[in-house]
Amino acid sequence: MKPIYLLFAPFSLILLSGCVYITPQNLNFDSAKMMKKKSIEIQGNASLYPDFEQMNFGGKIGIGVSENYNIKLRYEAMLSKNYNNRLEWNYFEIDNKLRLAKWCALSLPLGGYSSQVYNERWLHFKPSLYFTATFNNKVDISIIPKGQLLWEKKTVGILSYFGLSIGAGFSSNLDLWAIRPEFGWDQFSNFSGGISFSYYIKSKKEN
Repeated sequence: MKPIYLLFAPFSLILLSGCVYITPQNLNFDSAKMMKKKSIEIQGNASLYPDFEQMNFGGKIGIGVSENYNIKLRYEAMLSKNYNNRLEWNYFEIDNKLRLAKWCALSLPLGGYSSQVYNERWLHFKPSLYFTATFNNKVDISIIPKGQLLWEKKTVGILSYFGLSIGAGFSSNLDLWAIRPEFGWDQFSNFSGGISFSYYIKSKKEN
């Protein structure tokens, strides 16, 4: 079997022409754990990209379509110190998450950035693999390699690069709620860190 890192080989090369004003988000705030059918996740998060003096605040809503497939909608407001800590970019994302094993999941998020400051729009595809170890359903630790593909048709074209993050979940019961710190690195924005809180609403059959 080929090494798993070969899946991300196409994202190891950066192709650029022109100026890039955006600092793409790199953090997932998730794990390989899947939501049960008809359950709902409500999440809030905050993250910092220190090299670009950018802070993001966002939210996510997830739905357990089945035991093996979840779909999640995400929004982040991206504030920059270079823009007097005001809103610089809006980010919207739809994520399709698939179970590969109890300890492994594949995430296929497709997102878009828009900015009235720069009058630009970007598409962002970030395939991610979750490798998660869980301890007594109270603590989990995840390693998350990911490819990053950005596209802007006017001036820059295609930008591709590799990213990695390490996250953890803490709770009295990870089926009910979770606090998730996460730290990441990627070839574009360098280091990032953040934290999220998720609350899970069970389906009527589970209650």
